[in-house]
Amino acid sequence: MQKISCFFLILIPFLSFNQTILTGEISDSVSGNAIEYASFKLFSSKDSVLRTGAYTDEKGKFIIENIKSGTYYGVISFSGYEDRYINSINLTGQPTFNIGKIKLQTIQIQNIEDVVIEGKLETLKAGIDKKIYNVDQDISSRGAGADEVLNNIPSITLDEDGRVSLRGDGSVTILIDGQPSNMTGEGGNFLSSIPASSIERIEVVTNPSAKYSPDGTSGIINIVLKKNKLKGINGQVSGSGGIPGNDHKLNAALSFRNDKVNIYGSYGFNFMQGYRNNYSSIDRKLSDTSFMKLDQTREGNHLKRGHVARVGLDWYVNNNNTLGFFVNGQLNADRRGGDQMNTQYISSDLVTNRWVRKSFEPEDRKGIDANLFYNHNLKDETGKLSSNVYYSLSNRLEKGNFEQYYDIENGIYSNLNSSYKQQSANNDKGILTAQVDFERVIARIKARYEVGMKGSFSNEYLVSNSTNYDFSLNEMVPDTFAIYNYKYREDVYSAYGVFGQELGKIKYQIGLRAEYALQDPKLATSSQNYKKEYFQLYPSAHIRYEVAKNGEISLGYSRRINRPQSWNLNPFAIYSDPFNLRMGNPDLKPEYIHSVDLGYTQTMKIVSITASVYYRYTSDVISRVKTFIDNNTAAVTMANISNSQTTGGELVFQIRPTSWWRNTLSLNGNYIDFRSKSADLNNKGFNWGLKYTGSFDFWKKTATVQLNAVYNAPRVTPQGKVFTWNFVDISVQKNFFNKKLTIGLKLADVFNTKNFRMKIDRADLQQTSKFDFQTRRVYLTLTYKFGKLEFSQKQLPKENEGGGGDF
Repeated sequence: MQKISCFFLILIPFLSFNQTILTGEISDSVSGNAIEYASFKLFSSKDSVLRTGAYTDEKGKFIIENIKSGTYYGVISFSGYEDRYINSINLTGQPTFNIGKIKLQTIQIQNIEDVVIEGKLETLKAGIDKKIYNVDQDISSRGAGADEVLNNIPSITLDEDGRVSLRGDGSVTILIDGQPSNMTGEGGNFLSSIPASSIERIEVVTNPSAKYSPDGTSGIINIVLKKNKLKGINGQVSGSGGIPGNDHKLNAALSFRNDKVNIYGSYGFNFMQGYRNNYSSIDRKLSDTSFMKLDQTREGNHLKRGHVARVGLDWYVNNNNTLGFFVNGQLNADRRGGDQMNTQYISSDLVTNRWVRKSFEPEDRKGIDANLFYNHNLKDETGKLSSNVYYSLSNRLEKGNFEQYYDIENGIYSNLNSSYKQQSANNDKGILTAQVDFERVIARIKARYEVGMKGSFSNEYLVSNSTNYDFSLNEMVPDTFAIYNYKYREDVYSAYGVFGQELGKIKYQIGLRAEYALQDPKLATSSQNYKKEYFQLYPSAHIRYEVAKNGEISLGYSRRINRPQSWNLNPFAIYSDPFNLRMGNPDLKPEYIHSVDLGYTQTMKIVSITASVYYRYTSDVISRVKTFIDNNTAAVTMANISNSQTTGGELVFQIRPTSWWRNTLSLNGNYIDFRSKSADLNNKGFNWGLKYTGSFDFWKKTATVQLNAVYNAPRVTPQGKVFTWNFVDISVQKNFFNKKLTIGLKLADVFNTKNFRMKIDRADLQQTSKFDFQTRRVYLTLTYKFGKLEFSQKQLPKENEGGGGDF
């Protein structure tokens, strides 16, 4: 028996003849830190066919066994870094072959693509025209929603209703996994229901090329949800609780992946309860001798409850083809209630009228997004065909119960002149998009071209009902002024072409997108026609020059559009507050924008600097304006003012004095000039904001403390100024059991300054308003991860995972 064993031991080297073990080590070129989860792919030099591959471990090392003799080349890839090519890997049957220590440089040309695998990344990757925010690296996001995460990203702000602005402009396109969604149109209501723990990264692109849809004045924000990248069964469960006010979130994710399929799913639940108050003072000049003043104080409560779920599958048919789908769903409930005290003065310092308005406004929303995709990589790895069909369906049911009583004497309220109103609005929306994209690399001239087509079809149907209580009949009767049916249709057909080339240190890209669009708002209760059709061309051009090692300067231009949204075109008024009506304008025209960016980025060992100067010229600016109609009633509507010009700059400093101390400081400022034929809508001024994030690792890098601070100076609008959120958050977390368990603690809004104010200042009108919410809370979070990392030595599938689509 011993002789037989010895025989086989002697035979092993001969059985392994022509078989080699390939090893290597990957690290960051600046910090020298090991890069975990970088992918190494080995290709045959003869036919450029992918033979095998592996991922690096926590030390940046990889090992591939049983490689046959031959001549190969390797490609090393990782998110945020330039691909590195290793040529002339000659394997002659030697036992081992080490490619040595390879250093990767941070990426300079920013292309919007799916991340392969996330490891220990910087929280923010700041490029010249694109920022990538890695949510898992921001410990203040524990227990937060997507809206709170956005607040931490440079140049992004949110208002009191969760509407997002980028570089001070509220016309920004928000996408989920690269696709438009009906749910993002709900603003902060939907964004707050997405647990931060389910987000992989957030991409911010300020001047996209013609490849991407031109919607949005200031750019694109793409929220990329997590999809499993690791083999085997992996999962995560996280929960958070915040007090006072009961802000709780729960999220669970489970996935399975092997060489043929990737199956993943997640579920999130959120519950929030707190106060929601607002105060307003209006002074209106009626004539030289008369005036009207109205003071309003509303104190109330706000409850939000939501469920979000996601399930998907990627099928790796072979190394060149991937077929898959994913489905996102949400079910949300929103409840607002409160009492509003109203005091009116007309041409006198004495009270003319005083009344209380009691309200309860329940709202229920549900929606589903579905995506089916197919991706094909060319065999020589020089091209890719991508296609997907996407459908989004949502329903929003809003109700309102309003009671109003007048004060007849020193706080005694009477039914005299009182009112009781019930309202409801049922809104159904659907979006269908289909697109196909093809890209090809021309290696001999270092060039690439991309072409594609896309069709987007939207429909909306809104039914509004309203009744008033008739005290003489003792019953509810229809309110014909607020009963209507509204239909909206929007079709957009587009095609694009982009060509780019590298000429030494110069890299350029030119593109052109053609779009035909139809917008058709219809009032079923009226014969009026507001249909609009337009065909437009949207060119783009970008040029970059490498001025030094790890330094680059760029110049970019794009033409963009901001189409009026369906609710901006609806002319019917919302009567929830009879003294403050809201209505759309069916005569709105699209905004057209010319955007220019000049940028510079420099990466050094300790400091990275990204600087940009930008200019935007916008014609037919769409803006909210306030007017007055009969009985001193105010109406907020939408209008096109002549144009606006914005000139600004942005600076992002990333400072890493040590491996355990990281800092990001960003400053954005711009000067905006609104010009209109109406003197009341002319305004100009300087806007600026500052954000800081600093984190310290301690306890052998198993614990982290982080400080987030945001300051936004007053922002200029056509009729006044708005004062957005300013706040400071402090967070700390500790990892246990080899990072499987994480416990975190956060004090949000330390100084209780996270409120929203606005001011209107015109010759005949002054108004100040303040919105106050329950924002200062203490959060406790727990996260548990389970599963295994399986670094396969088998041939890796080529990276043609999809589902995100191009935006």
